[in-house]
Amino acid sequence: MKKELIILILFFINNAKSFIIYPPRTTIIGNIKQINCLSIKMNKQSPINILNVKNELFKMSRPNNIIGEIGLVLVGGLIAIKKFSILYSFTLWNTAFLSMIIGSLSMIINDYFDYHNGNDKSRKNALNMKKVTTEQVLFLCNILYILAFFNISTLINNSILKKLISYSLIITYIYTPILKNILIIKNVSVAFIISLTIILGGISVNGIDSLSRTIIPSTYIFFSILWRELMLDITDIEDDFKSNIKTIPIVIGKNKSMFLGLNILILSAICPFIPLLNIINNLNLNLTHILILPLLQLLIINKHIKIYYYGIYNNNDILKLLEICKISQFFSLLMFISI
Repeated sequence: MKKELIILILFFINNAKSFIIYPPRTTIIGNIKQINCLSIKMNKQSPINILNVKNELFKMSRPNNIIGEIGLVLVGGLIAIKKFSILYSFTLWNTAFLSMIIGSLSMIINDYFDYHNGNDKSRKNALNMKKVTTEQVLFLCNILYILAFFNISTLINNSILKKLISYSLIITYIYTPILKNILIIKNVSVAFIISLTIILGGISVNGIDSLSRTIIPSTYIFFSILWRELMLDITDIEDDFKSNIKTIPIVIGKNKSMFLGLNILILSAICPFIPLLNIINNLNLNLTHILILPLLQLLIINKHIKIYYYGIYNNNDILKLLEICKISQFFSLLMFISI
């Protein structure tokens, strides 16, 4: 852990030299003194208002994902110990906070490397629109990485939890420059990081003993996200082709990708029902088990098969399918908590 922290501090210092903060400047208009907001100047570029930069960097973190990043950790804790009292656990909430930081960092650093490599010229984001500079983005990432590792070093006592969160942070940094360029590994690494949050939540409240309860829900989320990433690659196939990004749909085509996705989807659909094998004899089933979830799973699989069978790959249809899958994920996780 100390080695990793030292590396990140050195990395921060190396990149921070291009990030110069200037004190407020006073200008006189008539008899009135006006103090401008703190401005940031990047090398030879013009000063940029820090308030605008802050808003743009926040947007780059994809704040709409924050609820999911925190929620999966809390769900992991509830699955491990089926008592709502664990929601008072500091370690659980600190782990959820770190999950949010990891998720936000992964989005920001991904945008940075895509812009740096020229892979997102067709996409509208703060970097392409020159609302922020690469130095500002890198500076923010350095600060967040260092704060995250400091948090892990000082506030997390469980050694296994420390290692897993630290490895997650490292993976988010090497994802775009290294992992994203490796076929299949790109999708697997994203699914792994997201599914790991449930295990982290369990470990934070019940140690390694929680693994027996969280491994199946985590596996379910893994296959769900793996399927989602494949579907998103299909919708982005034109932009990825222009940007020379190798994805599964580009290499094997849409039809074979949809067939592969169908198999992953079926594996995902099976996972929530595995724990039911232990409780069927006790008839401890509710409406979610016997009606809502099976219908949702069948609906998603049916729509996926229709798209594959007719070969009409409308992006809107695929995106609607992904929205339905979110509802299915909600009920699946609810079921995992209840059994």
